[in-house]
Amino acid sequence: MPSTPLPLITVLLTGVNLLVFALNRLVLPSPIVSTPGRLDWRAFMANFSHMGVGHLAMNLFVLWQVLPVLERSLPPQQIVGMLLSIWLTVVGLGWQFAKSPALGFSGIGLGIITFMALFAWHIPSLRNQLLFWLAVNIAIGFQPGISLEYHVFGAIGGVVAYGLWRVF
Repeated sequence: MPSTPLPLITVLLTGVNLLVFALNRLVLPSPIVSTPGRLDWRAFMANFSHMGVGHLAMNLFVLWQVLPVLERSLPPQQIVGMLLSIWLTVVGLGWQFAKSPALGFSGIGLGIITFMALFAWHIPSLRNQLLFWLAVNIAIGFQPGISLEYHVFGAIGGVVAYGLWRVF
């Protein structure tokens, strides 16, 4: 039985999330959080910052459910392009439209889910599962202390990334 190759980009993103989590806990005086209307390093790094282990675990769970499948389906440069498109969309929309501070990988995670739902649209069972995950994560955004804005920004980022992928 052939082995499945290690999803290197998923492993790398996991490492970045864990590194920022460790920095937040061990080095920095407070977690990295984005500030509405401010475009600085925090706006970019807040996407990899988490308030607690549960928050980190849930975002990594979503990452590991979806991105390895895409890594087996697309070349690495297309995965990196997709991720950068989503990340920049989330940061840009957050900078321009966010009403409250935020942190976490959920926006990028929802962008990946949205991209994959569009990518797999021709496979109804997979598409429906991904649309369910998308709806659940948007619903989670309505809970107090969770940013619905960044969840929606991530979903928009997934649409943007898919559109760019289709064109290029």
